[in-house]
Amino acid sequence: MMDDWDYGHVHGGGAFMGITAVIIFVLLGVLVLWSIRTLRDGQSHHGKESAIDILDHRFARGEIAHDDYVRDREALRNALKK
Repeated sequence: MMDDWDYGHVHGGGAFMGITAVIIFVLLGVLVLWSIRTLRDGQSHHGKESAIDILDHRFARGEIAHDDYVRDREALRNALKK
């Protein structure tokens, strides 16, 4: 009787380990795909945007007026040329 219980317990443990391994491989695959897409999309710079990018986003969100945008963008371009 003890042998039957031990065998069932080991078998159940083996199934749990198999399911766990599948889950780990799926998670690793998702991580690899996410990393590839992130690098391919040019987001590998860890969220650092240039000053002009930030200005462009602020203008697109309506945070600054068109005149201010043009003035600030020109000032940034001149600063980068130096």
